[in-house]
Amino acid sequence: MSVLHLPVTTDVLLLYPGVSLQDQIGLWAMRHPQQHLETSLAWSPDDLRVLLRHAGIVVVDATENPGRAREVFLRAVSHLGANAVVMYTETMHDALEVFVRLRGSLFVLGPLFDEQWEEYFSRLLRTEQVAPIAPITARQRPRFARSLDRAERQRAWLINRFRGSLDRPMTDMN
Repeated sequence: MSVLHLPVTTDVLLLYPGVSLQDQIGLWAMRHPQQHLETSLAWSPDDLRVLLRHAGIVVVDATENPGRAREVFLRAVSHLGANAVVMYTETMHDALEVFVRLRGSLFVLGPLFDEQWEEYFSRLLRTEQVAPIAPITARQRPRFARSLDRAERQRAWLINRFRGSLDRPMTDMN
């Protein structure tokens, strides 16, 4: 699927950032005054469409509301592509990491140090096309290791359990 990129006016768009994420990204932004940073709590489809149309990369904070973050994440991936969207959280939520990584996007469990944000943003804000992040795939089961059978079955069960819900739009349940 080809993603149409319009002129970027916002280099980094933070959606639903908590205080911790705003502080972390704010420190990065002070060292990079040439980068335009914008934060938003917009929820309506029209507002999101306008924001995403002019964003370079999007960081969605799922710490407080993972249901809303999943839905907005899907919109952002459809507008910008998987390489331009990052899901951030400071608390683990059921199957959130699998949900994000299956789509090829970056999943970040924070809080992060300044050097880590520097590395992520320097990689994501490059002008050339970033190679896609490898999706989670099923591994070949070694014939000699019976102890892996249970772990492999649990992993397959988790992936199959949430696979049906990945394509459905999420509602705001939280």
